[in-house]
Amino acid sequence: MELVEIQKKLESVEALPTLQTIAMEVNRMLQDYETPIEELTALLKNDQSMVPRILKLVNSAFFGFRSNVGNISHAIVLLGYNTVRNAIVSLSVIDSMNIRKKYEGFDVVEFWRHSAAVAVTSKYLADNFQIDNREDAFTAGLLHDMGKLIQIQYFGKSFEKLWFYLRDEGLPYHEAEKKVALIDHCLIGAVLARKWRLPERLVDAIRRHHSSKSILLNDELGCIVFLANAIVNMYMPLPVSYLRSEDKRYVLKSLPPAMWEAFRTSKNWFFEIKDEIEAACRFFINGDQS
Repeated sequence: MELVEIQKKLESVEALPTLQTIAMEVNRMLQDYETPIEELTALLKNDQSMVPRILKLVNSAFFGFRSNVGNISHAIVLLGYNTVRNAIVSLSVIDSMNIRKKYEGFDVVEFWRHSAAVAVTSKYLADNFQIDNREDAFTAGLLHDMGKLIQIQYFGKSFEKLWFYLRDEGLPYHEAEKKVALIDHCLIGAVLARKWRLPERLVDAIRRHHSSKSILLNDELGCIVFLANAIVNMYMPLPVSYLRSEDKRYVLKSLPPAMWEAFRTSKNWFFEIKDEIEAACRFFINGDQS
């Protein structure tokens, strides 16, 4: 099913998650890099719940600034426009994606832990490879699987069948999707990202995070998320395969040589970022403000 067809089908679904007004406005405003910092600061100060979260983010383990940052304008200067936008969008997505349907063995906290781990790993890889727009890697990793939450919430009957194949027969997620003719979660996530007017590079990375097309098209961000997902699946496995997929080694071998080497040697560095993964879980999932 093509992206346009999926978009039409999703548009027929009532009450699809929407981003908070401030996230949409910040996203729109920061498409223009000429936006005055005073204008952005004034907008953020109108949302008293967002300012402390941004300040806590800039003072968190992710960035490690030596002095405590207590001013939102200073935080924006230190983080940069893209990072500010991505932080606000990420927080807004997690706030808006509250699933109501429950399935035995499905744990939404574990879902976001997996997503946060892929986000941190994507950021680590992007920084090491110094890819273009590497500040987007964390957000792409955090949002890569959000299409699964839409499947659960809005395509319940199909997901019940899919859940049986995952839990009782141990099928990989993408095989179970095909077996029950459920819309691919990668494509659902891409449609949502486009609906929210996120940059096209994020849309593409979410769409291709299980696909070799990222490799064929030299999509660095897509390759990063693909690789990060494979590494997290290997070192942080979950009992039910609702998060996991088969990341074929022969496909991984077709990554650029430096990325394949990062996968091959991942046991030497992955556990070095476990503290950062735990910090991401506390900040984005548990709301730990410490």
